[in-house]
Amino acid sequence: MSRILFLIRHGSTEDNHLKRYPSTDSPLSTAGKTAVGKLKPFLLPEAHVLSSPSLRTLQSCQALCLSPVVHSDLREMDFGIMAGHTWAELQALHGDAPLKWLEDMQDPAATSGAPEGESGQAFFQRVEGVLNQLPEGNTVLVSHLGVIRAILRLTLDFQHFELSPASLTVLTEHQGIWTLKHLNITFPETQPTRTFISGGARSGKSAFAERLAAETNGPVTFIATAQAFDGEMQERISRHQADRPEHFQTLEAPVNLLEAVQQTSGTLLIDCLSLWVSNLMLQELSEAEILERAAAVCAEIQSRTGETLVVSNEVGLGIVPINKLARDYRDVLGRVNQLFATTCQESYFCISGQALKTK
Repeated sequence: MSRILFLIRHGSTEDNHLKRYPSTDSPLSTAGKTAVGKLKPFLLPEAHVLSSPSLRTLQSCQALCLSPVVHSDLREMDFGIMAGHTWAELQALHGDAPLKWLEDMQDPAATSGAPEGESGQAFFQRVEGVLNQLPEGNTVLVSHLGVIRAILRLTLDFQHFELSPASLTVLTEHQGIWTLKHLNITFPETQPTRTFISGGARSGKSAFAERLAAETNGPVTFIATAQAFDGEMQERISRHQADRPEHFQTLEAPVNLLEAVQQTSGTLLIDCLSLWVSNLMLQELSEAEILERAAAVCAEIQSRTGETLVVSNEVGLGIVPINKLARDYRDVLGRVNQLFATTCQESYFCISGQALKTK
């Protein structure tokens, strides 16, 4: 007798958008609910339904009009001290150690994982327990990325594959043999475009960003992060202001970028992250504090209903800076850039006035 196992990864949350390991049971985004609901026609009406106890999986069941039996062993793996952080933040805090933690957490034989978290062995054992106790007939299982990856490892020995939020993967089983029928069926979310633009000094990145912003419909808010500490810098600021289209509204936000973004509607252009980071460093904020602020701005960008463009400098292409402050600035800005580039759907790198699309 054959049966079918429908594996559904919950819809997207703020943590998913920011590529952040979950620390709280955050709800689905509006787009996440819509995307996961589109999987409903693929499911069999007579199937059993099992769900993780998490809010985001239960909301996914609701979007699919499913009434699940909650199974605690379908909860996501415990990430320990990794929870609540992006990969860039973890590297800043712990260096290369998180790579080893992840390897252990994805190894069914490993007796360790992230500090204060779950070992690979313990995690795979509880997921295997769910598989061994599946009810007769077909089953819909609504859970998390780690759980579905573990199931595919245990049934098919799959180790490298993509699983998007609000995705459906289908397995069939006959006489104890599992077969993959569908992997990572998705319906992409429709969201306003978020664009990250980087480049060196005088590379044309600001002019390119302003041109893209001017081509959008409706009002444009320009958030400027520069501060005039001397006459030469004031002249630069004045020149930039004169070059902007007349219909751009300007907000000055050298430090309080999040508060400025929260005031905007329509198209938003932030220029630039490099000056914002330097302003925060002048206030003696730590790298962790700056990354926390950057993550908060990224989260706010995710919730905007208008187009968003973000400009920053690429400062990591030259030789290693000669002094510690310059090295720290290069490292912090590089990690901030990674956060924003990950948040944005599109990315450009400008060289000599030419914009190269990198994402």
